[in-house]
Amino acid sequence: MRTLFTLTCLTLAGNGFSQTQPDLSGKWQSKSDGNLRWVLAQTPDQIHVQEYSGSSLKADYVCNELGKECEIKDSGHSEKTSFWFNGPKLVELRVHGGNVVKRRYDLLDDGKTLEVELLPISPPGKTEKLEFARAQ
Repeated sequence: MRTLFTLTCLTLAGNGFSQTQPDLSGKWQSKSDGNLRWVLAQTPDQIHVQEYSGSSLKADYVCNELGKECEIKDSGHSEKTSFWFNGPKLVELRVHGGNVVKRRYDLLDDGKTLEVELLPISPPGKTEKLEFARAQ
């Protein structure tokens, strides 16, 4: 009986955890900068990110969501990134030389707004928040 109870609790906990990970897939337009646009395509174990500045593609990469490091190019520069979920927020850690920035992606309750918090880790700096609207 104890084993059945434990299995039931683990199953319910697992189901609750998976429901807290929103699907961020879609086309996203910056609310403050009309030239900044992102296209995100998320599957259960990875995310495809395309970042545009105007009509120019700055970055195009696919990475897992398990925290494993991925090699990417951003504006032609080599970087490393990793993604993982912390509750309902998707966290990205970007490393370019000695610069380290953490991004936290948060899909707001309306499902139409993506808030991205930029936290400079090294060198330390001021946290910024970007808001994106889901494009039609």
